[in-house]
Amino acid sequence: MAGATALLDVGLLVWFLLSLAGFAETYVWPTEAVSAITRLWLLSVPLTLSLVVLAALAWWNRYWGLAGRVHYALVALASVVFVWILGNWNLIWWP
Repeated sequence: MAGATALLDVGLLVWFLLSLAGFAETYVWPTEAVSAITRLWLLSVPLTLSLVVLAALAWWNRYWGLAGRVHYALVALASVVFVWILGNWNLIWWP
């Protein structure tokens, strides 16, 4: 779950930055090019919630070792911060 969330977030971030790089000299926000990315970023919200639930279950049931649980909790925290940043910058398209 963490790998899928990371691949989605990083892949969409790279796609977003590459689409913005093409419009760097025009000073115009590429609405049509970015709208698909912002809609796909909406998938990050349920994936992040599932990471938080799985991290809580890992601590509750004492899965893995201490280092594995801490690592997974930090990955879940990083995903929550990333979704918060996306929401703060209005990069998540809410229908």
